Order: sequence, then structure tokens, then C-alpha cells
Amino acid sequence: MPSCFHSIFSLLATFLSVLLLTPSCGGGGGGGGGGPPPPPPLGGIVVTIAPSGATVPIGSSQLLMAVVTGCTDCTANWSVTGGAANGTVSPAGPSAATTYTAPFSVPIPVAITVTATSNEDPTESDTATITVADAFGAATEFGLSGSTVPQALVIGDYDGDANQDIATANLGTDDVAVLLGDGTGALAFNDAVITSGADPVSIAQGVFDAGAVMDVAAVNFASGPPGTVGILLGDGAGSFTAATPATVGVGTSPQSVAAGDFDNDGSDDLAVANFISEDVTVLGSNGDGTFTVTQTIDLSGSGPYAVATGFIDGGINRDLAVADLTGGEIWILLGNGDGTFAPPPDPSVPGGTGPVALIISEFNGASADLAVVNVGIVDDDCDGLPAQPPGANQVAILLGDGLGGFGAPTTYPIGSNPRALAAGDFNQDGNVDLVTANFCDDNISLLFGNGDGTFQAAVNYSPGVSRRPTGVAAGDLNNDTFDDVVTTNAGTDNVSVFLNNN
Repeated sequence: MPSCFHSIFSLLATFLSVLLLTPSCGGGGGGGGGGPPPPPPLGGIVVTIAPSGATVPIGSSQLLMAVVTGCTDCTANWSVTGGAANGTVSPAGPSAATTYTAPFSVPIPVAITVTATSNEDPTESDTATITVADAFGAATEFGLSGSTVPQALVIGDYDGDANQDIATANLGTDDVAVLLGDGTGALAFNDAVITSGADPVSIAQGVFDAGAVMDVAAVNFASGPPGTVGILLGDGAGSFTAATPATVGVGTSPQSVAAGDFDNDGSDDLAVANFISEDVTVLGSNGDGTFTVTQTIDLSGSGPYAVATGFIDGGINRDLAVADLTGGEIWILLGNGDGTFAPPPDPSVPGGTGPVALIISEFNGASADLAVVNVGIVDDDCDGLPAQPPGANQVAILLGDGLGGFGAPTTYPIGSNPRALAAGDFNQDGNVDLVTANFCDDNISLLFGNGDGTFQAAVNYSPGVSRRPTGVAAGDLNNDTFDDVVTTNAGTDNVSVFLNNN
């Protein structure tokens, strides 16, 4: 063999021996194969959670990040000290991030420890302390500047500044008071407008004339008979002026009003529940701030006390639900789309013991459902006499079938002698939550929705001593995207604002 060939073979053998003995460097551009680099020795990994501390209101969530360095697998496994009773993390791991959700039932405030452990080296971890707090802060009170015995309220933007304001119906002074919001949660009295009727007890808002400014309608319980509804047109500057005519006649002893576009013409109409005359008056808007009685729906043998509007049977026309205080049932009135409602059947929907307020909403994402507040026996003196019957002081949840029917009620205990009900999403989990105003307990009850038609047990918040809350509404008063709660307090002639702690 020529010596040149021997030299070539010798060089080739040397080159192959170097390739076999040299560790792969993997991954670089241009072609060298090989596997991943060997992991660093245990103990070189560092885990850090951000944020290291946060305050999370009950039922709300906090995103946590695990920053893992010196690793090949830079994910972590997550856990909560004490398990699900102290909240949950999702995902539990392996992940670089997780969402901690605070429990609904835990002593407040409480410190919870969340741990992130390296998925690659289980000897390396970090902890973060989460403080679980109340869903709402302490109540702040705002006066009505002479208006007395407020019974109900609505929340809307009445001066066009994109901040939420409130309007209250005041039984003692026969007026509607307007308090303007500044976007921080504070309210300032702006005006009080006479309703041209006696003892307003309920209020609704909508667009009643050609303008885009919000208007209000207040039910005057003691006007007449018949009773009346005062129509107040918004001026866009935070006040209202009486329409011409200022009032519309309805049935005897009206107790509740709901606004909605019943005939699909772009103007909001009104439905009024009349307790003594045992009927519902439907008022059709003429589009100029005036109304015409479209229909009187006879509910003889019942005590219509509250009315709500929504899309009960899944159609495009608004329907009505009416609470029968004396009979404990709910009348379902399906809309025809022309401003009238189908003749009511005998009520087949059990509402509970003394239903005084109700709303139509979706609690399980399937169809329209009902939430009904049951007072038992209305007790204005709060002396406990007569004794309340079984079923009093509860919220009843009735899940709809999408056709106008409802299942059996599920009930949740709340505070004493509840008078009003509102819905919101207080922890932004996409589920409808509820809040009630409890007259004799001087507090509100908050029920978080689970999204499947069930609710967490009520959590109570107090606006103060002997406030006697009568009305309640939910809205974002401080522009943080979370719903806050406002009550009217008949015992102290003011309103209480509960700001969301999120």
C-alpha cells in the first residue's frame, strides 16, 4: 500500500476517535446533532414567586409567576398550605404560572401560603403569602340633603361625564334625589325633583323620549286611587324635569315599576305592579316622554308586589315576572312584541314565603332564571312580631327551561326582613352574583354565583347601626371595572356605598 494511503487512513482513524470521545454540544447552527446538554447539578436552581405578597378578596383570583433560573425544565409545581380549604391554584403544575383563587368561607382576614417547587429539582422552592380579605370595604355614607326615607335607587350616568351617579325615590319628601359620582366612589348631592305624587316607593330608568339622555320613572304609592307614576326627563346635566303631563295613572297602591322596550320601537315602556287593585298596568311610551295605558293585566286573588322584565322564553320580545306577596307565587307574562302580554295562566311558579323582589338573569348560562327575595311578613318596626313563618328571609333560585317554565326553587338564607335584590359580577369570574338589602338586620347579604345555578352561602356586610336599608343596586362607582354596591337607608336618610376590594 502506498504511504499516502496509509497516512489518509491514519488521519481518518484519529478523527473518528476524537468524534467518539468528545461530548456533543447540541443545537448550534449548521448541523451538529446530539442531545440536550446535561442538567446542571442539583442545588443550582433558584425559584422566585412574583408577586411575593398580594391581597385577594374572597372568591377572587391572583395570577402568580414562578421565575426559575439555572434550570433546563423551568416550570414549577404549585400547592396551597392547607389544601382547598385555603383556596386553589390552577394549574397545580408543572407550569411557570398559576392562578390562585381565594375561598369563600375562611376567617377574614387570613394569611395563606402558596408554594412553587421546581419541577426539575424538588429541593428548590419559594413561597408567597396571600392575604384573603373581605369582598367589600366598609360602607361610606352620603347624605340626601333634606330628602327623607329613601326607598329605592337606580345607578346611571346622568350628567354625561362617564361616571356612575344615583337617583333615589324618597317616600318622606315625595321627591327623587340625584347624587353625582366623581369616579372615585364618592357621591355629591346635586338636586331633588318633586315627583308630583305622594310616597314614591320604586324607581326605574330608561329612555322615554327622543333624546339619548337617561330618564327615570317613580311609582307613587299613596297617590289616588288610582296610584300614579311620575315621569322625570333627564336634562343631561345631572337633574330631571317633570314631563307634561308629570304623572300617569295606574292601579291602586302601586309598589314596583320596571322599564323595557316592550314593543321594540326604540323607546322604553313601563310595567307597574299594583298591590290593592291586584293587577299590572302596562304603559306604552309615545317616544316624547308621555305614556298611554296599553294594557291592564288582571291578577285577581293575588297581591302583585314586584315586577321584573327580561327574556324568559328565549324569544326576542320582553316578558314580565310578577311576585305575588300574599300568594307566594310568581306570575309569568310572556310578551307579544306589540307592547302587550299574553293572558296569564294560573300561576304555577312557586316563589316562596312573601316574595317582595325578584330579578330575571342567567345563573347557569343556559336560559333565563329567576331570583326571588322572600321576606315572610313585612315588619316595619323590626320588633319580631308576629313571628316569621317558615321560608322567610331567603333568596329562592328558580332555573328556567327556556320556554317560560321553571324548576323547583333552591333557597339560601339571608338577613332579616329583606326588601330588595340586585345582581352583579363582584369577582369578575363571569358568573352572576346577588346582593340583598336586609331591613331589620341593617345589613346586606352577598351571594356569589358558582355559574351552575347554585350560589355560595351568604356573606353579610353592615352599613352601620339602625340604617334600615330598603333598596340596593350594583354598579362600578370608582371605574376599576368591578361592581360596587349602593343601598338606600330609610333609617338615616342617606345612602351607603360599599366599594369592591378588588
